[in-house]
Amino acid sequence: MYNPGMREDTVPEGQYDFEPLSREIVVNRLRDADDPCRAAAKTARDIILPALKATLPAQEPRITAYQVCRGVTTGILAISKDVPETALAILEMTAEIAAEGSLEPADLMTWAMEGIASVMYLAGPEIRSAVHSAIEGRFMGAGAIFSDLCRKHAH
Repeated sequence: MYNPGMREDTVPEGQYDFEPLSREIVVNRLRDADDPCRAAAKTARDIILPALKATLPAQEPRITAYQVCRGVTTGILAISKDVPETALAILEMTAEIAAEGSLEPADLMTWAMEGIASVMYLAGPEIRSAVHSAIEGRFMGAGAIFSDLCRKHAH
């Protein structure tokens, strides 16, 4: 049911929206966590894996990953935690999620970055730049992809 023309931030009828769930878990459970960045990445993993199994083939994996990463990032912003460190923690976990979910790691990383990039207009240019630098520093070449995704989602 892959539809390359479908936007990631559009939830067609009969599909699931994991963004609110992801955001609420982060806001309600991670505000006082010892390591909210790692806990946020674990939250993303703990939602994405069962969500993929529960929604296939009705919902594309990229939509699920996008929504979860958008929700987690929005939650981290709402509780004023370290967005660049959270982005790195999420992206570092994509290989594990991809292996367990039978997905291509590079695809999952791109979908996760798109979810993160989609809320950078809320974070402002300083945080967006810090996230870009962190991603480029850890994943050579991925910073350019992240910048392109930020431009795609600029409001």
